Amino acid sequence: MTISERTLTHLAYLVVIIALLGLGYHEAHHQQAANTTARQVEKQSSKNIETAESRIVTRDKVTAVAVKTIRARAPHTPAQAVAVLNPTLPVPIATLPDSPSYVLPPLDIEALANQKLQLDTCTLELTTCTQDLEDTRKINAATTATATAWKQAATHKAGFLASVWRTTKTVGKYAAVAAIAYEIGRHRQ
Repeated sequence: MTISERTLTHLAYLVVIIALLGLGYHEAHHQQAANTTARQVEKQSSKNIETAESRIVTRDKVTAVAVKTIRARAPHTPAQAVAVLNPTLPVPIATLPDSPSYVLPPLDIEALANQKLQLDTCTLELTTCTQDLEDTRKINAATTATATAWKQAATHKAGFLASVWRTTKTVGKYAAVAAIAYEIGRHRQ
């Protein structure tokens, strides 16, 4: 029993079609996996962004209250200025060390107290800004991770039929080369 050339051709077409469908399914499966991974990364990134933004808002509110409290302690009299400076300077505050006969002028004490309060405010705001910067970097990293995941998913052409078509073009090129080689070999005989 011999198999006709036409039957072999149909069998070859059937093998190519099955191979194309298999490769198309394989491509579509990888596309689905890439999309699933991108969705998971996006979900985790959203949680990280929400957490970081929440920390920034909370921290900024706490800092605003603390700055308001510090500014409320601004001295209006020399006695209030001494009260502001007392925790940081040696006692008695109104005299210089080793010079009990010299007393600091009240205006200098008030200016020194105002500078101390300004320093406290700036220190607090700098700490808050540094922590906000760290959270902003985390937000940026999460956004970048999401973009990268979707970019990787986008490198897979969408859809099963697009995958089959892409695979068909690739297999078609090789099949054409094989057919040409077959014809050249057949004519040489």
